[in-house]
Amino acid sequence: MESIRAIQELVDEHKEKMPTGVVTSVMEGCQKAYNSQPKLYQLTWTMVDSSAHIVEPQDEPNFAEVKLTHKTQTLTVEAVDYIPRAEYGRGTSMEMPHSGIIFEGWLKKSTPFVEMDSDPFANRDHMVIIHSIVPFKSKRAREE
Repeated sequence: MESIRAIQELVDEHKEKMPTGVVTSVMEGCQKAYNSQPKLYQLTWTMVDSSAHIVEPQDEPNFAEVKLTHKTQTLTVEAVDYIPRAEYGRGTSMEMPHSGIIFEGWLKKSTPFVEMDSDPFANRDHMVIIHSIVPFKSKRAREE
């Protein structure tokens, strides 16, 4: 992306000395290249899973033992405007970061926010907490 901007700045500096058609063509090509770059973001999220089972102690009343587990990750993901179809059926927005993508609508939400499966027949034992979504800043390549 930096190289595209460098080309645009160079053309801007010398556009009076160049034919108009060349300037237009180069600037359009730069814009197409810039638009084709993936929109990468750094996502920090926590997956929370719950489980419960009934404990039946002798000579005491039964009770539910509930356990919560969580895992926090920071991933580099691409923002897309669709939910891709998973191999096994319809995917959910909660599963998208596992494939390196997020739903573009998440960028408009204020963080942190919670995502849960909206399907009424879905398993309700897990949720996702989105802590932050920030633009990805790539590291410069080493000079050789």
